[in-house]
Amino acid sequence: MSDVKSVILTAKVVASCGDNANVNFGGAARRGTNNVLTKLQSSLKNSFIGIGCGAHVIHNALKSAADRLSFDYVIYCEDIFLFYIYTIRAEALKEFWAEPETEYQQMLGYSKTRWLALMPALERVLKMYQPLKNYFLSIEKCPLLLL
Repeated sequence: MSDVKSVILTAKVVASCGDNANVNFGGAARRGTNNVLTKLQSSLKNSFIGIGCGAHVIHNALKSAADRLSFDYVIYCEDIFLFYIYTIRAEALKEFWAEPETEYQQMLGYSKTRWLALMPALERVLKMYQPLKNYFLSIEKCPLLLL
C-alpha cells in the first residue's frame, strides 16, 4: 500500500486483480469486510472493482472462443500425447522427422488441473505437425480423430 501511495497512484486505481481466494475478494458473493479488496478500497478511499485472477479471466475468454472451433483441440492434444507415451510409437515417429536442423522433441502432456500446460502442448503439436501427419497417414488403423 505504501508503494501505491508513494507514487501518488491512489486516484488512478480502477481495479484490483488477484487470485480468487476468499481472502482477496470475500468469496463468490463478494460479501464481508475482512478481505483484501474491501481493505484496499477503504484505505485508498476509492471504489474500484475486483476482477479476480487475470489468468483465469483470459483462460475463460479463450476457452469460449475456442469452443467455436470445428474440432476439439484439447482432446486432440490429449490423444496425441497418450498415443506417444509408448516408446515404440515415439521411436516410429522419429523416423518421420525430416528436418535435420532441428532435433526431435517429446510430445508434451496436459491435464485439466494444469491448464496452463495446454498452450505449450498445442505449440509442440503444431511444430511437429508435418511429421505427425506423415506418421499417422502411414499407419493402417489410425484413429480417425488424429488424421
